[in-house]
Amino acid sequence: MMQWPVAFDRFLERPVPIYIHIAAAGEGRPPFGCRGYTARFDAEGGLVRIGILKSQWIRLQACMRQHTALAALLTCGIDNESYQVKGELERQEDLNARDRSFLEAQIRLTSRHFPDYAPLISVNPADCVSIGIRAQAVYQQTPGPDAGVLLYEREG
Repeated sequence: MMQWPVAFDRFLERPVPIYIHIAAAGEGRPPFGCRGYTARFDAEGGLVRIGILKSQWIRLQACMRQHTALAALLTCGIDNESYQVKGELERQEDLNARDRSFLEAQIRLTSRHFPDYAPLISVNPADCVSIGIRAQAVYQQTPGPDAGVLLYEREG
């Protein structure tokens, strides 16, 4: 069995702006995409938790009525270190204190490094929910020779 990629955990802990894109497609439905605002790995639950707007959650639910597979691309705004998580939507819930803390840190980091972009990601935590993705696979996507390398694949 492959071990969870430590590099991905380190990436999520870096004090840098991380840009997140969620993609999903339901059978017979057009593809859906939205921005994520915060991400963290919940080792206790085994989920990658991503904060999205409640309005996007409503649209994502409609897209995924019978199909729960989705992907998230997470990219560092400083050096393009990137990872793709593919998996199943496990659950949705309100942001908890830890999620809110990660969101507030992302807003501060973006304001510091890219002040012109700060208004785009300065969302109210009350306007967000957390979706939990049960990762089936994690890929390195940093541009270069290792782009696309499989780092983790869940058995079964």
